Order: sequence, then structure tokens, then C-alpha cells
Amino acid sequence: VTRHIGEALKDEVHIRGSNIVALGIAPWGYVQHRETLIGLDNTCSYYSQGWRPGRQEAPLNPDHNYFLLADNGTSGKFGGELGLRRRLEQYLAQQPIDMRRYGGLIRARTLNVDETGEVTDIKTRFIDHGYTGMVKNRFRHLLQGNYSCLSIYHVSLEIGGSKSRVPIVGVLLEGGTQTFRTVFELVTGRNPVPIVVCDGSGRAADLLAFMHRYANEDGDLSTQLRDQMVANISRAFQIRRFEAEGLYSELKLCMKRRHLVS
Repeated sequence: VTRHIGEALKDEVHIRGSNIVALGIAPWGYVQHRETLIGLDNTCSYYSQGWRPGRQEAPLNPDHNYFLLADNGTSGKFGGELGLRRRLEQYLAQQPIDMRRYGGLIRARTLNVDETGEVTDIKTRFIDHGYTGMVKNRFRHLLQGNYSCLSIYHVSLEIGGSKSRVPIVGVLLEGGTQTFRTVFELVTGRNPVPIVVCDGSGRAADLLAFMHRYANEDGDLSTQLRDQMVANISRAFQIRRFEAEGLYSELKLCMKRRHLVS
């Protein structure tokens, strides 16, 4: 997923000249050739051999500007970076932004707006009524290959004044066994983050989409569907039934804020 995101951001910068900063957060123990990065105030040449299925390490993506590498002492495993990433997301969500600084730039890009003020194309626009602005970002993803990611994107902002908080949203593609816990923490945090689930991208995303579609008001499934879901979880992640039942409990927790999942 990071490769596809990096390529998309590179195209945006090349075509539109956008000043976008892409920050990559990864577990230190999973980075390929990480020993070449060790040093203080040191400039190094980094070469990667590309990622291959079955390998317990991956290269840094060259289309990102900066990297934060989290070291929890493990090697060849993902997950060590999740706590750092979540705390950084919470910090960013608390930061105020001054729309007067950005309104003119985005407003100048407004081209196709109908008489009601609605955007009629899929590009980012800013509609200024003198006292309220809105940024709309409509995006499409072409899903290819195997994805495992919960990515954070800026998507929309509605303002009653000149300042507001940084808006964030989670986009879920595929995902592993840690995904349901991450979704739960995002939708129930101090600053809840809405989640867009890409149904059809596999594993965790498909299971969460099924749960969202068929769960009752209490966030649970009927007995028959519950047994089917536990079996699907076990098969999707190649885990034992009691482990699948634990993940099913996390799925139910996510449904407590199902209005934030779409």
C-alpha cells in the first residue's frame, strides 16, 4: 500500500506542483538494510532490493519525504509502530489550522461548481460563502494486488469561522489481525476518526464490511451468521477458532460506533 500511496503522491506533486509531505512510519525491525541508516547527523546512501513475498523485511519507499522508524526490540514483525503512529495522529488532530491561509489557494482551483454550490467533479475544491468554507475531496482507488494498510488521509473540512482542527479519516484496505483493534481505537478515541472500508480488498476489510452490513442494533450477528463469521475469520487469518472468537469480539466493539464506519 505504501508503494501505491507514494506513487499517487508523486503524481500529484509532478502534475499539480502540490507541496505535499509524505511521512512514512514503519517498524525498525522490518526495514531492509536498516544497518546503513544508523548514525547521528549522518548522510548515507540507501539502496533497496525491492520487496519479495515471504521475506521478513521490506525497503523504505522512495516516494516519502521523511520516515519515523519505531524500535520495540522485535525483528521481522509489524505492529511495533502502531502505538507511535496512533499518538502522532492524535497530536495532529489537535492542531489548529487557519483557513484564511489556505482558502485563496484552494478557491483559485474551483472550476466546476453548479448553482447550488455543489462540486460537480472529483477534484478538491473550496467554496467560499464569505463566512463558511468547505473542502471536498472525492477520491477513487483502483485496488490491485494484496493490500494491508490503514492509511490516514485529509478528506473534508467544514468551518464556521477562520480556524478549525486538522481533519483526518482512516482508509482500510485488506488488513491483518491487528486491524480491528486499530479501528476500535480510532472510532472511540478522544477525537474519533471515521473509517472508510474498501470492501472487496480482502481479509479484515471484507470481514468488517460484512459485520457492518448485517449486525443488529447491538452490534452482534444472528447465531447462524456469527458461526459463519468466526469460521471466516479463522480461515482468513489462518488462526484457531478460539483466536477467531477473540477477533470477533473486537469486531463487535467496532460496531458500537458503526455510524463512523462506512
